[in-house]
Amino acid sequence: MPNVTFDLIHCHGSVRKYRPDPIPAEMIEAIAVAGQRASTSSNLQMTSVVAVTDAATRAHLSELCGNQSHIAQAPVFLAWCADLQRLDRACELRGIDQVTDYVENFLVAAVDVAIAAQNAEMAANLLTDTRWRAQQSSTTDQRRPDVRFAT
Repeated sequence: MPNVTFDLIHCHGSVRKYRPDPIPAEMIEAIAVAGQRASTSSNLQMTSVVAVTDAATRAHLSELCGNQSHIAQAPVFLAWCADLQRLDRACELRGIDQVTDYVENFLVAAVDVAIAAQNAEMAANLLTDTRWRAQQSSTTDQRRPDVRFAT
């Protein structure tokens, strides 16, 4: 059964080299929104994403992440964060007492951020690699060329 999404899932592979082309802000936002629309384990919305486009900041993040050069090399890096403070702020704005400093909440947020990042990665590939999509069929296992988003 031919399907672009299934083709993309079956041909997924880690990519560590990216084109230097700038990414339009609208595309970054669309990818981030796709990540935020991912399923969550408890509907607590404890994830945030930061789009890092500044080269110096990406270089510093690259060092903090074990000298992973692809972070510095990519034109944008989406830093997905388990953000327990997000739930705290939402509850505070609504006058609700919420305790989030449990290990369970951190684990929920960590799982949810991984799901969100995967959704964003799929969206980035579907939005940016139309040449790859046009060449694929559901029976091939070729790797994508020139993917330009790090997730």
